[in-house]
Amino acid sequence: MAGDWVYLKEENGVKIFKRATDSRFDAFKVSTLISRSLPEVRNVFLNIPGHTNWIANCKESRLLGGKVPDKFIHYYLIGAPWPVKDREMILETESFFDTQKRRVSILTRAVNDPNVPVKKDSYRITRSHIQWTLEEVSDNSTLVTYVNQTDPGGDVPSYLSNWSSAGAPTETILSLKRLLEK
Repeated sequence: MAGDWVYLKEENGVKIFKRATDSRFDAFKVSTLISRSLPEVRNVFLNIPGHTNWIANCKESRLLGGKVPDKFIHYYLIGAPWPVKDREMILETESFFDTQKRRVSILTRAVNDPNVPVKKDSYRITRSHIQWTLEEVSDNSTLVTYVNQTDPGGDVPSYLSNWSSAGAPTETILSLKRLLEK
């Protein structure tokens, strides 16, 4: 059974949490306030190729099928430091808008699609769960929360993955904030 969220620190306005899971790989949660409207923040998520501008280490992002924003399949290629192979993911994403609470929930999980060949010199991640929550605080302010639990697969030891994975969610949410607030 998964544990409770443990507050780690606040860095550059980002609150960072960690939680032990049933797997060897921890889950990480980060949240920050972005000085933009909920529709502005949501629009950045709908631009799938544009994810390379703010998702940490994302070298490629493309839509494979489905209907954005409802339910769609997309592809990520995530750069990894040598000697680890780059990681790629086929992601199934659904988004939901709660009009009463003025909140968008974006749920993503890795799927293994044999119709999309694995890129040479990369490793296909098949176990990843990601959740984004975008909550309207005011007309020009959105609370963004990002939860990520990913098994990088291959020969990456869990202690190394947990250590390196702690920084990627923070880098991602700060890049999103910089992109929107520039």
